[in-house]
Amino acid sequence: GEESPALEAQAQAAQSGAGLSMSGGFTMPVATAASPIQGFGGGIRRTLGKMWSGVKNFFKGIGKSGGGDSAPAPAKPKKGKLKSDADIIANLGNTPDLDPESAEFTQLTGAMGRQSEGWQRSLTPEESDAVNYYTSQEFFGMNRHLRGLNRPTPQKAAEYEKKAADLSSALNKTRTSSDMVLHRGVKDDFVRSLLAQVGINGTGMYATQMKQALKNVSGLGNMVFQDKGFTSTSLSRSVAKDFAKSDARPLENQSHLIEYHAPKGTKAAYVEGLTATEDEFEMLLDRGQKYKIREILDASDELGYGAMKFIIDLINDEEDGKEK
Repeated sequence: GEESPALEAQAQAAQSGAGLSMSGGFTMPVATAASPIQGFGGGIRRTLGKMWSGVKNFFKGIGKSGGGDSAPAPAKPKKGKLKSDADIIANLGNTPDLDPESAEFTQLTGAMGRQSEGWQRSLTPEESDAVNYYTSQEFFGMNRHLRGLNRPTPQKAAEYEKKAADLSSALNKTRTSSDMVLHRGVKDDFVRSLLAQVGINGTGMYATQMKQALKNVSGLGNMVFQDKGFTSTSLSRSVAKDFAKSDARPLENQSHLIEYHAPKGTKAAYVEGLTATEDEFEMLLDRGQKYKIREILDASDELGYGAMKFIIDLINDEEDGKEK
């Protein structure tokens, strides 16, 4: 038969109440003693439960998309542990001949650059000026002065000494975080400096003669040598090779390679980005660096007749103290 007007009004109120209000909230239906909700029992409750879950999921989706006031869901952590810069340098920095075009070399130089930024921020204005002074074109004259190879004017000599003291102070603020292999290209003057330290005058000697003179030195591998100047090296062997070949003259001024093995704790700074020339990947060693010659190899195939490759072990302050 026909339902009473009161019962029909209650049913309509129940149906219209199960929905969204104008304010965006959810209005639950009110059950009364005569309400059809009680009459229909669990079926209506299950239907309304599904509707309520759908509305909650709707608002959860808005929160994730940034459309509401809800905070975005936290990002899931990436699987695996990301390598730190120190890990990258430890894994790649001790490799003798990384290809400069390789992804590994890019990783290494990136890590070195980020480490260097912290060192640069620690410098005083005087130390920073000294780094810029050296990495411009003043390194040549300064090093020749420190090594006793030239006689500048008293004014210029005083300038070199002041800048050298500030640069050394800057390099004392940094150490290599792991063992590293560094490269350097040199000429005959370097070999003559080695001979001078063992009491041999190499003036007028050809490269082959100097090589033989060094090999004739008894106990050469146990001797400690020292460079009174600052030492510019590179992470790239190919850069060092190109530098060795520049201005080289066979017989008169032969080119040579050095492979430095720098132990953890060596005073050295990565100055790429501070130098006048890009892509040299330069590591600058402090003045007075001590070292031992591990081996002297022939490098004629790479650099021409008489060329040598020196395998050199650097000695840091801690090791030097142990030896004393």
